[in-house]
Amino acid sequence: MKLVMENKNIIEVDEQSFVEKVIDASENSLVLVDFWAPWCGPCKQLTPILTEIADENKERFILAKINIDENQQIAAQLRIQSIPTVFAFSNKKILDAFQGVLPKQKIIEFIEKNLGSSLVEDNSKDLDEIKKLIKNEEFEKAIGVLDEFLIEKSDNVEALSMYIECLSNLSRFEEAENFINSLSDEIKKESKLMSSISILELNKKNETSASTLEQLNANHSKDPENIDIIIEIAEKYFAEKKFDSAFDFLIKKYPIFKNNKQKKIKESLVNFFNLLGNNNEYTKKYRKIFSSIMFS
Repeated sequence: MKLVMENKNIIEVDEQSFVEKVIDASENSLVLVDFWAPWCGPCKQLTPILTEIADENKERFILAKINIDENQQIAAQLRIQSIPTVFAFSNKKILDAFQGVLPKQKIIEFIEKNLGSSLVEDNSKDLDEIKKLIKNEEFEKAIGVLDEFLIEKSDNVEALSMYIECLSNLSRFEEAENFINSLSDEIKKESKLMSSISILELNKKNETSASTLEQLNANHSKDPENIDIIIEIAEKYFAEKKFDSAFDFLIKKYPIFKNNKQKKIKESLVNFFNLLGNNNEYTKKYRKIFSSIMFS
């Protein structure tokens, strides 16, 4: 299992690069080394927390991730007995360590103690307030709050993503596209932004489509094996946030078809899962249903 790291301060390390990327690098920066494994449940809880803190503090420390299954010699040398284990390196020495999953604030305190200075301010409360506005469909108000937030935190991926989401929900597509074009190519590679951009494109396609759901369903009745109409109906449901309908419709169609048509339905479902994210309730529910059908 490979972890894809976009940020320069979040890196993968192996036995060959350990000295250069951890020991030598610790002369100029605090290096946190996260020992993990693909089968480790607690590791999957800790990784998002460490990544979020590292993402918010790109210039303050390096987060190095080491898969112990693939790098057993390092784990043995450091006498690691359980995972996750996190070491703090500075000036080519181990300063401190902790094992298991800690709350975000405790991890911040651990890092600040070894840095000798404070990290950036935690933005979670501000972002939670914006999320509530979006949930209540107060998109104009959310944009106003985001405008102020992004003045000081212009590279916050979650805030940028929510800004695009608000513009998309208000059908301000041209404004959203101009905003996206103003972002750097590097930040546009972030998964959250890629997802928001894809949803924007889907919403724009839905709004500019001349066909209504009634018309599409009528066309489907006349030509039930037309896979393009099937996908368009599902996308229409999805763009209108009728997620149950979108997933139910595609999943019921999946066993009917074979080969390329079945493949297109699967691709569409996977795309919907990715757009909503792994932790979304609809993703969890329908991924489980779809898996049971695929392997039945």
